[in-house]
Amino acid sequence: GGIRPGAIETLPALVDAEAPRLMALQHAPGTAVAIVHDGKTVLLRAYGTGDVESATPVDAARTLFRVGSVTKPLTAAAVLRLVDEDRLDLHDDIRDYLPGFSLASTVTAHQLLTHTAGFDEKFAGGFALSPDHLQPLAAYLPRFAHQAVEPGRAYSYGSTNYAVAGWLLERLTGLAYEAAMATRLFTPLGMTATTARQPPE
Repeated sequence: GGIRPGAIETLPALVDAEAPRLMALQHAPGTAVAIVHDGKTVLLRAYGTGDVESATPVDAARTLFRVGSVTKPLTAAAVLRLVDEDRLDLHDDIRDYLPGFSLASTVTAHQLLTHTAGFDEKFAGGFALSPDHLQPLAAYLPRFAHQAVEPGRAYSYGSTNYAVAGWLLERLTGLAYEAAMATRLFTPLGMTATTARQPPE
């Protein structure tokens, strides 16, 4: 359903032509492409170099890539499991779950997941160059997450919403974010090559 006859058969040639072109355009040394249809992997391809210094080629099944903003839907899935378990109400004030988190207005988990919590987005101070400089979410976010707009008033895509959602996940599971994602999402889904740890194992 939804795929034109013959389309899957043309995928390898299309991807083989487009992947190197897009890599050159983005100055990407390597990439992996997986296309899944109807629960089955119909194409899995590797291109270029996975480690520039050692010239190791990309292995589509094993080379790790930084997940970036795909972290957001993965975090949402883990948070929504808490809703399914009746451990979180999407419309409760998150301050009920995160005591000591000082906010000017009520913010809900629903607003976090829909980018309507009103947080501003700051990049300065949001990244660490060394694992030694990483801070726990509970220590970092009370200083970093600030409301700029009344919650629910405007959509504003940003990582702060999901960092706070990750802290909520930590608080309600009693696990660090990385461990919560592994035990509650990645492992049950068989995602054995996925990690939220920084740096990866």
